[in-house]
Amino acid sequence: MKKKGFTLAELLITMGIIGIVAAILAPSLGNLKPDSDKAKVLKVYNTLLKVNQEMIEDPGLYTGEDGFQDTSAPNNPDYSSCTSGTKYACILVKKLEAQDINISGTKYTFKTDDGIKWEISSPQVLIITEDDGKTPCTYSSTCKKPKAFSFIVILHTGDVIGQDPLTQAYILNPYKMSDKKKDYDKAATLKAVSTNQE
Repeated sequence: MKKKGFTLAELLITMGIIGIVAAILAPSLGNLKPDSDKAKVLKVYNTLLKVNQEMIEDPGLYTGEDGFQDTSAPNNPDYSSCTSGTKYACILVKKLEAQDINISGTKYTFKTDDGIKWEISSPQVLIITEDDGKTPCTYSSTCKKPKAFSFIVILHTGDVIGQDPLTQAYILNPYKMSDKKKDYDKAATLKAVSTNQE
């Protein structure tokens, strides 16, 4: 009578083959997972561009050639309280329907529905993608896994650029959401270039 089943040797060989295949595929599979921080950075970047364009095209908010540097009160009564050096941040907060707003001097901090914490002190916009209560850092030689990303708004035109190297790298490579290694390599190159220029 023939026994049904596998021998211990057959099971060990099969497990060994599965282990080898898993070891080969693991790095590739890790790259398939989308980078959630990158998704949030690109969302904020596109939101800033869109809202800035809306502001520029609305004569009730910004008039004349000074663009975002114009500090006069907007003609639009919904934004009449937004004046002086905090005008841009004030309008942005209202347009984004922000929550938990805190104003300290010229610095605005607030949250949006997606859980991102924003800090604006024109022209800098800082976002924190994961708030664990610690002081978050942007990408640098001492901060390799940042949870904070920084943008600069060009106040005269409304353009938005990344201030830290990883934010810049994300903006330069917007279509590959799971290419973390390439983004970090690009950030390291950008950091090296900016350090050499200083």
